Amino acid sequence: MFGMEEDSLKALNRIYAKIIERYREYIEEKEQKTVYELKAMIVPDDSSIEEITSRLKKCESIKDFLSELIEFSKNIKIIYSPVQFWLTFQDIVEIGACEPFQKAIFLCAVVLNFTEKAYVVKIQEDIYTVFEHMGSCITLDVKSDSFKEIDSLDEFLKKSQFYFNNSVFIENELNELE
Repeated sequence: MFGMEEDSLKALNRIYAKIIERYREYIEEKEQKTVYELKAMIVPDDSSIEEITSRLKKCESIKDFLSELIEFSKNIKIIYSPVQFWLTFQDIVEIGACEPFQKAIFLCAVVLNFTEKAYVVKIQEDIYTVFEHMGSCITLDVKSDSFKEIDSLDEFLKKSQFYFNNSVFIENELNELE
């Protein structure tokens, strides 16, 4: 990176850490998102997801679709940033990493190219991308890159604290304290 030696790179990383530490509150204040901004982040026709979308369009069965989606999802590593900072889809693809919530938003945008029923779902500390496609209801755990077929999308959504996609945001008040 930058033609620097390892010691110089370590020093540069420490400088970046100091900058982040010093401006953390300012960055996080500017990076806060409203419900409407979260919904607006789910952009199914974003050019950064064209490659995976074209691969998924070739899938003829739900098994193939899920296999391709999981393989793609595994290429996006989960990280926990020291400061709340939202990455664009292009950033996520370039870096190959993001926080779980951002990964769920990204995958929801991908899946919305194939179904109208796809959501980012929060249940306690877990984040899922949940969708119906090819006659199946699927939960995708973004942290473990695993999926599970479920009986009912609506029943799963009722368990959530909230769920949303690019057109709705539903908060389940009864589940907030669980």
